[in-house]
Amino acid sequence: MRPWHHGVMSLRQIYSGAFFFLRQWILLPVTLGLLEASAAQRVANTSLNMPLDLPDGSFEVVDAFPGLRFSNPVAMVSLPGNDSLLFVVEKPGRIRKVHLGPSPSMETFLDIRDRVRVGSEQGLLGLAFHPDFEKNGWFYLFYTASESGAPNRLSRFQVVSGDSMIGEPSSETIFINQRDDAGNHNGGDLHFGPDGFLYVALGDEGAANDSLNNSQKIDADFFAGILRIDVDQRPESLEPNPHPAVVGHYKIPADNPFVGLETFQGK
Repeated sequence: MRPWHHGVMSLRQIYSGAFFFLRQWILLPVTLGLLEASAAQRVANTSLNMPLDLPDGSFEVVDAFPGLRFSNPVAMVSLPGNDSLLFVVEKPGRIRKVHLGPSPSMETFLDIRDRVRVGSEQGLLGLAFHPDFEKNGWFYLFYTASESGAPNRLSRFQVVSGDSMIGEPSSETIFINQRDDAGNHNGGDLHFGPDGFLYVALGDEGAANDSLNNSQKIDADFFAGILRIDVDQRPESLEPNPHPAVVGHYKIPADNPFVGLETFQGK
């Protein structure tokens, strides 16, 4: 005799199905009302325009660097004012300098694989050149360090003196060294803005669904946000608050809206 629950719906299944459809019909007008209200409150887009129709024509994929191979590339960064070089960041801890042209070639710009932890989403994750790189030779990296606690590390490096334009591993100056208890969601993208400040993208530390609740904190650790820091330490900028992860060598722009706040929107 075939068990009753193979092919026959139980009362619990019937009630569950009925509740699902009832819930959908109740929520539908509420959802539509919210969408209608949101559309009425939408802020006008004044920063970009989208074409009404797709452009004519087609495209093809071209190997930009024929014959060159990279190990887990995560970023491509150009040098300000230089259109003949491109820098490819490899997750294991190496940066390749690509000489552009009809026959591209590459060489190693920096190798810090001896201090980078690689696994999950960890590794060398970000690179940015200082706007005055031609004068000071400074560039900035974000990576997960191989030491205990696998900290997310923001550091400044400098090129070797002379005309070789090769990064010097021993020139590292650590700015932020934030312990990270998970291997994923590290962030790490770096960019200098037109204001000359360095913008640092931070992940939520890891796990899933922001289970560590870092996105709701502004008074704890360096996670789940974008930092804007003054690496030139201008006189009008402010010293960062004491924190175990702060090594120093940078300041906070004086117009940072979170200066002095312990909560945001009452939380």
